[in-house]
Amino acid sequence: MKNLGNLEACLIITLLVVGCCCIRIKPKQLTTTSRRIRWSFDLYGDTYSTPTTAAINNQYVTVQPERNGWLHALKTTDGTLLWSTKLTSFPQSSKGAYCNSQPSCDRNCNTLIVCNQVSAQVFGINATNGQWIWTRALDTARSIISSSAEVHNGIAYVGLDLNEKNEPGNVPLRGSIYALDVSNGEVIWKFQTVPNNHYGGAVRSSLVVDENLQTLFAFVGHNTIVPNRVLQCSDADISQAQSCQDPDNYAGSIIALDLYDGTLKWTRRVMNNYWKNQNHLIDSSQIVSLSSTTIGMECFSDGEFCVLDRETGSMAWRSKVFRNSGKANIFSDVNTAAAYYVYKTSDLACVRGHIGAIEKTSGRLLWKTCAAVTPQSVIELPGNNTILTIAADGIMSVDASSGVLASKRLIVGRANMMTACPDGTILSDICSNSARNKKICLYDVDIIPNAQRNAVAPPTTHIVHPALNNEGIVVFVPDVLTVRVGDTISWTRIHRHFIYQAVDADSLQELNGGVNSAPKGPATFNVTITRQMLPRGKNELYFRCGVHSTMIVKAIVFGSPNKHTQTGTQCPYSGDTSSVFNMRYFIDELPIPKVATPFRTLHNVHEYRINITDFYHSFHSDIPPVLVRGYGSQYPGPTIVNYRYVKTRVHWENKLLANSTFMNVETIPAGLTTNRIVTHLHGHDSDQHSDGLPEDTVDPGETFTTNYDNEQPPCFLWYHDHSLGNTRSQVYAGLAGIYLIKEPALESRLNLPEGEYDIPLFLQDKIIAKTADGSYIQYYPYEWQMTFYGQIVIVNGRVWPYKQVKTRKYRLRILNGCNQRFLRLRFSNNMTFTIIASDQGYHSQPVYNVDQVVLSPAERVEILVDFCDYAGEDIILLNDAPTPYPYGSKVDPCHQGRLMEFVVDENDGDESTCAMWDEQVHLHEAPVHAINSLMPSDAIKTRDVVLIQDFQISDMPVQGTRFPNGTIKHFMYEDPPTEIVKAGSTEIWRIFNFAPETHPIHTHTSAFKVLHRQKFNATLLKENGKNLQLIGPATMPDVFETGPKDVVQAPPSEVTTVLVKFARKVGTFLWHCHIAEHEDNMMMRPLVLA
Repeated sequence: MKNLGNLEACLIITLLVVGCCCIRIKPKQLTTTSRRIRWSFDLYGDTYSTPTTAAINNQYVTVQPERNGWLHALKTTDGTLLWSTKLTSFPQSSKGAYCNSQPSCDRNCNTLIVCNQVSAQVFGINATNGQWIWTRALDTARSIISSSAEVHNGIAYVGLDLNEKNEPGNVPLRGSIYALDVSNGEVIWKFQTVPNNHYGGAVRSSLVVDENLQTLFAFVGHNTIVPNRVLQCSDADISQAQSCQDPDNYAGSIIALDLYDGTLKWTRRVMNNYWKNQNHLIDSSQIVSLSSTTIGMECFSDGEFCVLDRETGSMAWRSKVFRNSGKANIFSDVNTAAAYYVYKTSDLACVRGHIGAIEKTSGRLLWKTCAAVTPQSVIELPGNNTILTIAADGIMSVDASSGVLASKRLIVGRANMMTACPDGTILSDICSNSARNKKICLYDVDIIPNAQRNAVAPPTTHIVHPALNNEGIVVFVPDVLTVRVGDTISWTRIHRHFIYQAVDADSLQELNGGVNSAPKGPATFNVTITRQMLPRGKNELYFRCGVHSTMIVKAIVFGSPNKHTQTGTQCPYSGDTSSVFNMRYFIDELPIPKVATPFRTLHNVHEYRINITDFYHSFHSDIPPVLVRGYGSQYPGPTIVNYRYVKTRVHWENKLLANSTFMNVETIPAGLTTNRIVTHLHGHDSDQHSDGLPEDTVDPGETFTTNYDNEQPPCFLWYHDHSLGNTRSQVYAGLAGIYLIKEPALESRLNLPEGEYDIPLFLQDKIIAKTADGSYIQYYPYEWQMTFYGQIVIVNGRVWPYKQVKTRKYRLRILNGCNQRFLRLRFSNNMTFTIIASDQGYHSQPVYNVDQVVLSPAERVEILVDFCDYAGEDIILLNDAPTPYPYGSKVDPCHQGRLMEFVVDENDGDESTCAMWDEQVHLHEAPVHAINSLMPSDAIKTRDVVLIQDFQISDMPVQGTRFPNGTIKHFMYEDPPTEIVKAGSTEIWRIFNFAPETHPIHTHTSAFKVLHRQKFNATLLKENGKNLQLIGPATMPDVFETGPKDVVQAPPSEVTTVLVKFARKVGTFLWHCHIAEHEDNMMMRPLVLA
């Protein structure tokens, strides 16, 4: 290329011959610091190579040349040949030995399982010396094996493919799956994929083993030779039936088999017989493990991706991620939030193919980068947030979060294969820049850590220039431009027919028109990036030069300067990376917890089965998934939607491992196991057997069944673990979810937002810590601590998410699910909102023009927010509650102080939805709790209880009673009950708090009305409260406390007076502090309803 002076950073893109344009950008974010060949190994003249690895004590690498049938074991440190073995028992056969499957290890890696493709043989190889232990020929020599074996618990699973035409006199070809004993090669079971009167059923895809479900997953392809013998199915047929007319024909389906006996569990049709109406059939799509609960593959027609539930085979989602025809391979690790794919065929945006990432939970395209890739492999480099893939001219590295390409190829040359070794090195057949490689090389590869390359430049001007090759022809190379809202791009146009356009990355539709500053000839003009250019819910767009051009430049757009400013504090913008947590702000969309589905409904009872397991969950797309404990394999747990007077039964199944040490903490009393569970439905008028009392725990393998009559008025409740001594760690780990009671017939009159405009916000604080090995964990201390606070607040299981909202009203149901942190919530633009409901349901009247609300742990509030006047704004939900509350330390405004962002659309909303609240909300017609209408005169008794935190009495917060004679006495959890009330009665409770912090007090099976608070002389000497004196006038409750409650804040040195309505239930229940650390250590007392 000619010397272009100061144009060395020019972005170059290939365009049509008639003209072009170019963007100048800053240097790339990814940098390779070394590419040293540690050793190389000659493949004995073999033309092609397929290097593969097997983890043999992390000391050996096995290499298989495709064509000559040898298997070599090499020492990883220096490439020394340890042993070689020939993988065929037919050395003189014309079949030869074509081996392209990866060796698999047994549990201790004493035996390698290797497949010879053309002879349909499976070998058991001694991993120490390469000697054959056994060999097994599957079916006839006319069959082939094209997938690797999967080994699990001493069993090798192998899929059988097809290779020859059906000729007269031959046995029809049918695919099958074998389970072989690793020790001797004996067949344990065989599953035939098509019936005897059909052809096809080839198993060419990878096999996936699920140890928890004891299930083997496989994709059954079609016979590419005799398509007339395979069933024809339309796309509509597949949507309605799993296998069209023949229930025994599994061709085109994913099947789930029992690991140990091969019985069929389920089948799901995911392919048409014909691919794009051609005379061949899809037969080689790969299944990938997306998460612990889902699997996926390319499906139906070209460019679609389907994700299935592992347990049932039901379709979780189906997404069109590729626009044009062409083959894509998809790669995924269960511990990542995204699945990566390489797409070799051109489309409208990328003429030479591209690499991309899709969100596992929804199929949403996260990013796409134009690159000339080959669909052999994608691997991830642990700890670097980097993926590697094979390009036409070498191996390239890509930022896993954004799709930004490295400025140089990691390894230059023609590659057929690459793989990552356990020590972080890369094994590849690139040992020279040659099309035909005869060596295998091990590379040391160092990439600058992610933390050093996430910085975003300040607002600037990006210059656009043409670039010339050695022949003087204008050429371009694809790349990525990083900009902010408010940045200016200076474009140089070198042909009058080519103009600037911003287009949607998915649809390629024009977003904001073209720019053409001169009628003809070269021209220079400026374009400023605005938020209006961005498609909804995205932080990227594409530029193209010319209306008909197909070459597009990707631009990653970060948030606007001068936004999100808090009083006295300037926090980073949207898309910037936190300097503390290495996670970007507001780049992940707010997830909405899935709604649970009853497995049956009989006699007006909806019945659910919800399991409790440990699994990996993505808190943020910038970090790997983290181990959590939750309900229904989701975090937070599934929302259970109920209807008033319709009963609910839930089977809470403890599927935890008995020997699991996850979230192992000190219990009080000591010695309890931490894998016990019992679920409490907070705020529900449950009977004693379904209340989830701390002693009613069940061990792993057992089930706790609860029955709920749901006779309460509509309300926003939540369920969580209530195990004795370790509630704090279980809820912190993720054992919590939302429970709603609705009454549609009456609530429909209230004109409240519904559906997508009714949003739950489940708030919890966390410490997510990075370990020495680069993984991430939820940190919680083993020893009991009186105070514990997380460093960041998550919303619906995500750190700093955003929510795209329209210019209209929304209903937000907010739950403080923190262990101990109080939340004082407000919006960054100081807009007001309306409160319509509290813990136990609707207020009698709306509370208008509220600018903040304080929630203690377990409190809920439902608010109406009007975004009508804030089109185009980014509004952050803030928290500034001190810890401990109310007199503790200030929060970090840029971390615990920022919860999520609302991104308001530019377009105007429906004027009818933006009417005044008092014209729209009719809470006087709402079904409300009986406590709303009760008065103090309805109480049959006034009862005094106390909260004590005095180290002369106890080294922990405790509860107690103030007796009629004024004497105060504290009690432990196991002491006999002192609060014995009449079921269905109403009492006044006066809660005296002698502790230095506010305690949230919760009584089971009851509802509060907060009456007032008053200060008192809090001097407590040896529990003598006879001289206790009230000070000053009583104060009324805050506006957010005027509705029906089941948690009340008891401030220090004050007596909080509440009216309590107890349910008509008989039995022993609880009243306790809802700071989880406190209730785990004796701040909990029995409550008897007699």
